[in-house]
Amino acid sequence: AGQERFRAVTRSYYRGAAGVLMVFDITRRSTFNHLSSWLTDARNLTNPNTVIFLIGNKADLDAERDVTFE
Repeated sequence: AGQERFRAVTRSYYRGAAGVLMVFDITRRSTFNHLSSWLTDARNLTNPNTVIFLIGNKADLDAERDVTFE
């Protein structure tokens, strides 16, 4: 769930989580740009030892990549 309308629901999932997977589409820069607000929520709503993974999907579409490795 990445849309704003699901934000309240996803916040409840953070509580008690051992890990968080944040997935963005490498062919759509906007999905990567929105991660900062989701990351803030994850850091504020999970315990400090929670592991947070950042995952770029659609790696098979490298020719259409809009998010660099940097």
